[in-house]
Amino acid sequence: MIKKLVSHLGEYKRAAVLTPLFAALEAVMDVLLPTIMAFIIDQGIEKGDMNAILKYGLLTFLVAVVALALGVLAGKYAAEASTGFAGNLRDAMYENIQHYSFSNIDKFSTAGLVTRMTTDVTNVQNAFQMIERMCVRAPVHLVFALFMAVMIGGPLSLIFVVAVVFLVAVLAGIMVSSLFQAGTSFIKLAADPTNKLPQITYWLMGSLSGMDWEDLGFVIWPMLIGLVPLFLLRWRLNVLAMGDDEARAMGVDASRLRIWLIIAATLVTAASVSVSGMIGWVGLVIPHMVRRICGSDYRWLMPGCMLGGGIFLLIVDNLSRNISTSGIPIGILTAFVGAPFFLLLITGRGERL
Repeated sequence: MIKKLVSHLGEYKRAAVLTPLFAALEAVMDVLLPTIMAFIIDQGIEKGDMNAILKYGLLTFLVAVVALALGVLAGKYAAEASTGFAGNLRDAMYENIQHYSFSNIDKFSTAGLVTRMTTDVTNVQNAFQMIERMCVRAPVHLVFALFMAVMIGGPLSLIFVVAVVFLVAVLAGIMVSSLFQAGTSFIKLAADPTNKLPQITYWLMGSLSGMDWEDLGFVIWPMLIGLVPLFLLRWRLNVLAMGDDEARAMGVDASRLRIWLIIAATLVTAASVSVSGMIGWVGLVIPHMVRRICGSDYRWLMPGCMLGGGIFLLIVDNLSRNISTSGIPIGILTAFVGAPFFLLLITGRGERL
């Protein structure tokens, strides 16, 4: 798939190569700016050396100008490469459509073909542009900032080295998210607009309207395989909450328990998402609500969350079917409930609930 998409770059391959190059150089300049400003403070202001202040100030100005120029060039070539790539992709699609038979044209419909050549191609174009810039700038920022930290202060840079682990996880998440967003856009682009595309759209928004007994038979066994261990091991979560040393003293292997819990929770989540789509905020709202009723004892909190989550989804599903004849996707309604609740939590007012 990626090889086929890259083949549509055509004459814009040069711009596609220059974009990450200029983006990387811009990231280097961005990291140099605070370093030079540190020299202004240490060598100029602290020692009262006006010549050093002027020298490093001029250097700061030059580096900022170079960074601005590199950013403009990176943006220019990113726009050129992504726009040209989208244009070539539309041309190829249009050329392919010209060879469609009447049955194929009737199958895809004119509106569906227009949507593919406009909105869907634009989504692929935006994803391509994000990958060209963001997936280069972020890693270069990280590596060069680590290098400069070690050069300036070795012992102090160990703090940054520890933080790198978390930064790498965040950056990896951003890059993987961009990659899968591009994959999702391509799947929507290639889907049948009459049948498959609406199903994909509703799945992305989260909905139970398309559920049937066959879907239930598909997910019931993996969900049971995941829920039973979670239910049986729920008392050990109380021990795990006290810390690894206390858990080990009580005969509980904390590392192994975490692995089994993650596997079971992942299995339940994957099975439910596969048929219902991405319904968010349930895992944030329900545990806090149930904790107010059952307390923090996982022997009661775990089954309470299982039962409360199901009841919450049934209520929201009934609301979605009654508010609109076509049915509002559940993910939209849960977001209306979860987002204000999350704001209450981060502002500290959630303790009053």
